[in-house]
Amino acid sequence: MKGRRFQPGSRSVRMGCCAILAAAVIGCGLPARAQVSPTTGCEVPPGRFLPVLVSVGHGYGTARAEGKTVQAAGAGKVALWGVQQADIVYESLLYRDEQKNAASTRLTLLFSDALLRGEKVRCGPVRSLRDASASLREEWQGALAFGSTMGGGDLGDAVERLKADSAAAFDIVDIRRGGLGGRLKGVKAPSNLSVDVNALQARVAADSIARPFAFSEAADAAAAREAGIPAAPLTLDWGDARYLARFVWDEAAGGYLREAAGWPFACYPTEEARMAGDEAAMVRPAFANVIVQWVDYEAVSPVMQNAALVGEGAADLFVGGRHVRGTWSRGTPQDRTVYRDDAGREVLLAPGKTWIALFPANDALIF
Repeated sequence: MKGRRFQPGSRSVRMGCCAILAAAVIGCGLPARAQVSPTTGCEVPPGRFLPVLVSVGHGYGTARAEGKTVQAAGAGKVALWGVQQADIVYESLLYRDEQKNAASTRLTLLFSDALLRGEKVRCGPVRSLRDASASLREEWQGALAFGSTMGGGDLGDAVERLKADSAAAFDIVDIRRGGLGGRLKGVKAPSNLSVDVNALQARVAADSIARPFAFSEAADAAAAREAGIPAAPLTLDWGDARYLARFVWDEAAGGYLREAAGWPFACYPTEEARMAGDEAAMVRPAFANVIVQWVDYEAVSPVMQNAALVGEGAADLFVGGRHVRGTWSRGTPQDRTVYRDDAGREVLLAPGKTWIALFPANDALIF
């Protein structure tokens, strides 16, 4: 596996000055008696560790941004709900048509902290199973929700392994998996399928034994914040203007806020708000960490793409507002992805939520 940030003849990466690792405590609730979350580094009540992953659609819709009408991923009639409760959001390339300058991405949400806190967790729109979601379920040894399978020509190796070991994977469209979710009234299909994450977790008997990410201590985070080195925005070009993503450090929010095609990325907090179309209730999740994991993609049809998530490659990590240049590695499908800096040390993430872009090795990152 080879990830490259600079490739002659391809879209290039333009980077500013490298900065030292810093950390910030983002969105961490601190109960009186707590344990450290394996997925966010925040303090959470003690309880069962079994992350639930959900394959979520990320189509494009129409929205208003700065007085203009724009087409943006996740906007309008295809808006998401429940993303603000996810610990980690993975974004992967779904398809790309070079001749038409068209592309699309798919999201995989990972939930753990909200479940430990006993919150009601519902999210969507749940979409079909893709190889990236199946591979991430193997990595975290958690449960997975998706909405039906794909055609045989689009199945990857991780999906094939999942078919042989599906005790923790749930097709919530399948009538035999009743009670795990349903279609939201008044929301157009296919962007209306919601999953009951709490009920799905309760269906799985095992716990996860996956090794968690490494996080900085709160004291280190506070010291880094006092240093006052400014953070830079970063832009990811997936090959389609509707999916052009920009992350901007927001001091008031205490993390990176995301924009898609100029539209401030937001989600509905509940199923009820989504059914009501109450845009005033939409929330903008903030991310303590944004990780650009450079990966190779294999074309499994003329336009459909599968990410190769086992191996190694380059990585750019934006941690608490600072940039760390490094690498990623994952030895087997059951191993956790480890991020290291150029000196070979595991990068300490800032406590809080993380957005991980499984980014094509020949695309453009600008910061």
